[in-house]
Amino acid sequence: AVVVVVVAIAIVVYLKFVKDRPAHAQDLIPADADLVVSLNWQTASLQGQNFQAITSRLGSQDVMTSVATFLVGAKIGNSTVSFTDDVAPWLGGDIVLMRRNFGDEKIPSVFLPVGDISAKESFLNKIKGEADSVSTERYRGYQITTVGGKDPISYIEARHFIVFSLRVQALQSIVDVLNKS
Repeated sequence: AVVVVVVAIAIVVYLKFVKDRPAHAQDLIPADADLVVSLNWQTASLQGQNFQAITSRLGSQDVMTSVATFLVGAKIGNSTVSFTDDVAPWLGGDIVLMRRNFGDEKIPSVFLPVGDISAKESFLNKIKGEADSVSTERYRGYQITTVGGKDPISYIEARHFIVFSLRVQALQSIVDVLNKS
């Protein structure tokens, strides 16, 4: 009887505190990533001030669209994403960028930490609602969503992050890391 109680307590502790614990983006990155950059976008930080200064030189383009175009080379489906209106309200910390080689291709992924779940849901509903097509597939317990349009992009939600990438294969490698932890 004591063993059953101890096992039950261990299961409850795992499910409540460990299974869905907030992770650092670095915990999700495959070991063979060839580039990882963490970006503090908040204007109170020196890095955030430098980020704002660089993006202000880009003229009237929106900050997130400029960064996405520069780093990822694509918009999110058909959506024009405003960093201030669409992303900042739910963003919970540093943005992490990863690049990984798949054959001859260098594929970037962007990790966005979720701070406000309801605002994040509004953002995802916006990009799915404006897409030409939306498809989903399951990979090892995670849903990968592809938002189609002129420049399709895929994402997963994992451990308090939304991870965007141009290739499903990059997201599958992140899920593989999650399933090992």
